[in-house]
Amino acid sequence: MAAERPGPANTNRRTPADAGLPDPARLSAQLFQLVSTSLDGPKGIHPQSFIAAFGALAGRSARWIVRREIEAGLIADDFRTPSGVRRPGVTVSAHVDRHVHDLTGDSYAATLVPEMMAAGAGWLPHINAMIQHNFMAINAPAYPDYTVAEKHMPEIPPQALLIMLWENTLTCLRNAPEAETTAQKAFALATVKAAAMYEKKVPLAVSGQLALETAIAMSKLDYGF
Repeated sequence: MAAERPGPANTNRRTPADAGLPDPARLSAQLFQLVSTSLDGPKGIHPQSFIAAFGALAGRSARWIVRREIEAGLIADDFRTPSGVRRPGVTVSAHVDRHVHDLTGDSYAATLVPEMMAAGAGWLPHINAMIQHNFMAINAPAYPDYTVAEKHMPEIPPQALLIMLWENTLTCLRNAPEAETTAQKAFALATVKAAAMYEKKVPLAVSGQLALETAIAMSKLDYGF
């Protein structure tokens, strides 16, 4: 008796893009390629800068998304300068926080945390405390300096590099269908991919904290780049 042949593959399975839904994985692949190409210098890619870049762009994109929603009349403008803040240019918004570190919604953190845990990072017990700590860090006179190591990109000042990254990212977001609903998940997926690439050099828990700290910091700066 002949062995049964396996049935045909399920060709009817639809991806989010096929179903006309937002596809964060597709946008994530585009963002990963954009950032990796931009940061690939004479000495290769500096892992911490690579990971922090996705966090910085996630934080900045959250402000961009909220500004667009405000201009469209979809939400009220709730940007404000917290009382007692010593650092110039800091404004906060509950709408931006919702995109960056609200663990109950579709935020950067809400995707990053379980994806990092699935990859092997055991840091969930500390995540709420870390988010609260960084939320209150708006009173600090300065944030950690996560800049590209000189030996990797000696010919490009870090600020100019960040400006270039944001301008290229902005073009990517503007061309992506429904970027407002997919950007934060896309950045989180790209962050996890970058962290997994360099896990031997930077522990996953450190990469996750670095990315999230950077995202929170950049989400509160008016002129971050």
